[in-house]
Amino acid sequence: MPLYKYFAQVIYLYADQLSQQWGFMRISVKSASFTFAMMMSLSSCGYYKWWGPQANKDREVASVSVKQLLNEDEQTFSENIQDKINALHIYYVLGQKFMGQFDREIPGSKIENIYESEAYLSLLAIRTQTEEIEHEIIDVWESTKLSKDNKSAQKKKLQIQVAVSKFADISKANQLSMENLVQQLSLPRGQKSFASTRFGQSDILEEIKRLEITKEFQVFEKNIEHLSHM
Repeated sequence: MPLYKYFAQVIYLYADQLSQQWGFMRISVKSASFTFAMMMSLSSCGYYKWWGPQANKDREVASVSVKQLLNEDEQTFSENIQDKINALHIYYVLGQKFMGQFDREIPGSKIENIYESEAYLSLLAIRTQTEEIEHEIIDVWESTKLSKDNKSAQKKKLQIQVAVSKFADISKANQLSMENLVQQLSLPRGQKSFASTRFGQSDILEEIKRLEITKEFQVFEKNIEHLSHM
């Protein structure tokens, strides 16, 4: 499941808690939460630019980064794309971890405190980091269509496709972390299909445990902790 769907779940769970306390708001609150979640998911895919000038500024910065990526040699470009894919997966797993924490916090949390919880703020920080990486890869992909050096651009486009597909073929968890990117780039599915493979709570915990011992995961988690308190 793509990360943006987790945030739809966050809003839905919050609305459900409201509806349980104020039964007469059950339908209207959930409808509002669904609309909000859909708008948030569309924004993460680039359909909406939030907050005007700031959004434009962010896109200008991203544009510079994209140009730098396109000017890199083949090996450096491949390594950087792989780093971004690895980062997306780590943020996906962190999203799973904090989503579980958020679920556990809901029963004992007051409505007015829910937006200040560590898990909720961490999920928002993860969403921001995920958006940034996905936007950059998508922008590079789209920019290859406008490149004057068509041969080099097509090679870079193929590198992205191969890197994402290979990574998604490793496991069910990898496939899920790449799902949004695969959809946005309209990439063909990998050779392996995990459609019938169940990915439950035990699998989530196993993936978290596997990554938690890595230095990279620990650095990313610290980064989210820092960003969530800004």
